[in-house]
Amino acid sequence: MKNYLSEQEARRAILDVGKRIYDRGYVAANDGNISCKISDTTILVTPTGVSKGFMTPDFICKVDAQGNVIQANKGFRPSSEIKMHMRVYKE
Repeated sequence: MKNYLSEQEARRAILDVGKRIYDRGYVAANDGNISCKISDTTILVTPTGVSKGFMTPDFICKVDAQGNVIQANKGFRPSSEIKMHMRVYKE
């Protein structure tokens, strides 16, 4: 059985990584994408067009194993690179 982070833990981890990469200058403006698989069928992913250094938990989008949006707050869409992230998880 795989051991996944809870959704709340994963959201916090994504925000932490986003802040760290932004603060260290690894990403500029709205660059970079972060995701976290929280179950065999669910992935949390950063939204497109948002600075990773200034996100809050409600920015994070939830998609299924095919990349279909399960939950995204108004004005937010999953990263356009979600299919690449899904392929990495598959491999």
